[in-house]
Formats: sequence, structure tokens, C-alpha cells
Amino acid sequence: MKIKNRQRKEAVMTKKRVVVMLIVIVLLVSGGLLVAGNYFFNVAVVPGDKAFLAAEETDISKDKLYTEKQWFEKEAVKADWTITSKDDLKLSASYIAAEKKNNTTVIIAHGYMGSRLDMAGIAKMYHEQGYNVLVPDMRAHGKSEGKYVGFGYLEKKRL
Repeated sequence: MKIKNRQRKEAVMTKKRVVVMLIVIVLLVSGGLLVAGNYFFNVAVVPGDKAFLAAEETDISKDKLYTEKQWFEKEAVKADWTITSKDDLKLSASYIAAEKKNNTTVIIAHGYMGSRLDMAGIAKMYHEQGYNVLVPDMRAHGKSEGKYVGFGYLEKKRL
């Protein structure tokens, strides 16, 4: 009897140890996934300097689109527009009217962590072809407000 009771107690203790070990492993894995998820969220969705996107050249005059950016900033006759989103953020854009009045407008969207200035070359090209050009800064980019990048999902109703 004593041997059976001892074996039962040992079996129960072994099961308890296994359960505790499994709980510890699950907690460690969950904690690790939470930390990793938070890290990647901050890298992808929160705006800021991204080392992996940094340009090697810091001299702006060596930028391949330097002349187009100068045109966009200094020569293009543009109107700066803002709208307020449903979540009360000011979203900014530049509108460049065609030289000859028409009803054809091209909307040019920049890429991840960019701004409307990055699209100066394309804006100039379409403007020279006679189009009206709208170049917005997406949420949390350029002059637009926001804490998080929408990746187009939040912007889809604004364009």
C-alpha cells in the first residue's frame, strides 16, 4: 500500500511539474511574441527615422531628382490644401493646376515613409503633359498629421 501511495504521489508530482513547465514555456513564448510584435509594429507603423531606409548620400544636390524637387518647391504654381479626417487629423496636399484649364487630374501617392516632395519628378512630368496634379502627404507622412502609418487603408476614403 505504501508503495502504491508513494507511486501515486510521484505520478501526481510529475504531472504537476509537467503542467508547470508547460505553463512556463507558454508564458515565455507568449512574452517573446508580444515583445517581437511590439518591435515590428514600431518599425513598420510608427513614423520616424528608419535606418533601413536611410539614403547613403546626404548631399541633396546629388539627388537624382534634385532639379524636379527644386521645381516643385520653388517654381511650380501650387495651392496647398488640407482636409480634416474623421479622426480629426489635418491631411495635407499640393494641387498644381494645368496651364490650360481642364477636368483631368492625376493623383500621385508617395511610398512608405516618403512625402509629396518625393513625387516631384512624376508631378512635373504630368504637369508638363497638361494634367492637373494632386500630390498628397499620406497620414503620418510629410506635413500630414498622424501617429500611425495607414498603408493606404486609412487613406482610401480620402483620395
